[in-house]
Amino acid sequence: SRRGENLLQRFQEAGWRVNLHENMPGMLWKKFAYIAGSAAVCAAANCVYEEMRTKPETRALIQHAIEEALAVGRAKGAPIMSDSLAWAMDSLDRFPGQGRASMAKDFTDMRPVELEGLTGTVVRMARELDVPTPANDFLYAILKPSAARIEALNSAGS
Repeated sequence: SRRGENLLQRFQEAGWRVNLHENMPGMLWKKFAYIAGSAAVCAAANCVYEEMRTKPETRALIQHAIEEALAVGRAKGAPIMSDSLAWAMDSLDRFPGQGRASMAKDFTDMRPVELEGLTGTVVRMARELDVPTPANDFLYAILKPSAARIEALNSAGS
């Protein structure tokens, strides 16, 4: 749209590296699925990206979580792009090996976590739409007690 092109130009003039996508909802779902899946596994496994992506079982769990989130997006009517899973797995492979998802860091540092906004959202939408999400259900269940404890500790300290 003209409005999008104007915004793109302004951001580029300000020195930002941005792109304009024809399918913005599809792009957002692709990124959401990647972040939700990889962040939850990183937090649950308490490891860095290099460890996650090189262990076949852990890599498969990430892939399943991403696939499930994309299936939820499709069920919601989002225009999911055909390259979404490949893009997500490529992003996983390009992430700095010693890096950790911010959600994993938040669990370690006992800061409020994004579990409800990421994996929790996938799980809730899936239930509403009757989409099976066993990988996300597992990740949510395994992380929920720690997230609740962190929330209680942070609430008590306020």
